[in-house]
Amino acid sequence: MLKASWRRYAASLNVFALIYVLYFVPMALVVAVMSSIYRMAPKPLNPLVLAWLVAGGVMALLVSVWGQAAFIYAATGRFQETRKLLKEALEKTASFAWVYIIFGLLVLAGMVFFIVPGIIALVWFSFSVYVLAIDGDKGIGAIIKSRQYVRGQWWPVFSRYLPVLLLYIALNLTPVLGPMLWMIFMPFLITYQCILFEEIKAAKGPVESPQAAHKKRWALACGLVIILAALLTASAFSGLSRTQLEQFIKDPAKALQQLNSKNLKSQI
Repeated sequence: MLKASWRRYAASLNVFALIYVLYFVPMALVVAVMSSIYRMAPKPLNPLVLAWLVAGGVMALLVSVWGQAAFIYAATGRFQETRKLLKEALEKTASFAWVYIIFGLLVLAGMVFFIVPGIIALVWFSFSVYVLAIDGDKGIGAIIKSRQYVRGQWWPVFSRYLPVLLLYIALNLTPVLGPMLWMIFMPFLITYQCILFEEIKAAKGPVESPQAAHKKRWALACGLVIILAALLTASAFSGLSRTQLEQFIKDPAKALQQLNSKNLKSQI
């Protein structure tokens, strides 16, 4: 798989380089403008400046998602013309952003439940964006279909992720050169994941797209998991005990006053 990934990566190297230019130049401009606005604006920030910063953040996020989508389409090797590839990535940017949001929230929720569920979710849903790019399923449908492809193949998929995971960790531990090497490694990692998805798909056979009722059940379950994880995270960060939570429900103002006084005493 590593050899096959390298061959496809090398064959599309010029496309990856072009995507990098189209991807990082706008990102650098947006970040530079946002940084200048933040430095020059009077503190505290007024609503207009905050609106500009939020708009810049959303723009940077969309450019980032477009770049990731373009990398994935390039990794599939299905586009003969680079212009069509870039256009397809642009048209599907919103769909990719939605899948990335769902995927990220589910993995984050899993990490809250003692890390192991997060690793399981990471492997289950790792093919979601490739399902979107190759099979055409969107949103929660791509999430479900990724889980269906991995079902019964979790350990084989996880074991094939280990080599690139170790390489990723090694790059992060490398000072100075690490970020530069990561720029070279990222398109290769995307190509590797794409080939892994193609092999799992060939071994698993055709998987039907989930029906509307199935999507609703999954959406409800995912929403409940994310809400529960958010509540647990908020409770952990606030340091509230069960008794304090009960007091907060009965009398929020009094509970907050007691909590603030305790925090003030501890700081003193």
